[in-house]
Amino acid sequence: SVSHIDFSDFGTFRTGAFSVSPNGEYAAVIDSTGLVHTWHISGEVVNTYRAPLTDSLETAFSPNSDAVYSLHHDEGRVMVIQVSLLDGAQTVYEMQLDGQPQTFWV
Repeated sequence: SVSHIDFSDFGTFRTGAFSVSPNGEYAAVIDSTGLVHTWHISGEVVNTYRAPLTDSLETAFSPNSDAVYSLHHDEGRVMVIQVSLLDGAQTVYEMQLDGQPQTFWV
């Protein structure tokens, strides 16, 4: 079956901001306004949120497809927002960069 999702409200997508969950049931995208949208293959929107930082960069899913992550940054602050696909709970991981390039995993 084919699911029809209305993309008209999303504006333009950021390159690299689109991801699909490992189980193939969910997809996430960041639109041109910085909103993060996650939806189910049925077409149902699971959640939509905006990060408190200016630049929303990319999305990713947990290996067991129970959470979606988004990466954001602004003026030396880096934030990863984790949203549970089970209950919608949000967890925010943030770090302050001191001028040195850093990578972190959650």
